[in-house]
Amino acid sequence: MCIGLSLAIQGGCAEPAAVQSEKLSAIKVGMARQEVLEVLGPPQRQEIYGPTEFLIYSADGMSHTALIDFTPIAIVDGHVTGTGRTLYAAVVEAHSRQGEARRNNVALRSEGNPSGR
Repeated sequence: MCIGLSLAIQGGCAEPAAVQSEKLSAIKVGMARQEVLEVLGPPQRQEIYGPTEFLIYSADGMSHTALIDFTPIAIVDGHVTGTGRTLYAAVVEAHSRQGEARRNNVALRSEGNPSGR
C-alpha cells in the first residue's frame, strides 16, 4: 500500500521544465497568438522588431525573467511564424542592420546639407 501511494504521489508531480517543454512543443507555425497565450499563459517578456513580435518564455518554466534560458515565439500579423533562438537572433540582427542603415542615411543627408533640411 505504501509503495502504491508513493508511486501515485511521485507520478502526480511533474518537473516544471518537463511541463514547460511539453507546452512549448505544442506551439506550431500558423497558430493564432491567442492560442499561444491559452497554452503557455502570459510571456515573461515581449519584444518587437519591425512587424515581428516575440513572446518570450522561460525554457524551464521557473524563471520570471527568461533572460538566459528562454524560448522566443515569433508572431507576425497575429500568427506564429516560427520559434527558437536562431530565428530570434536573425530577426534581431536584421532589425539592427536596418536601424544602422537608417542612421547612416540620415547622417549622410545631414552632412550634405548643413541646415539638416
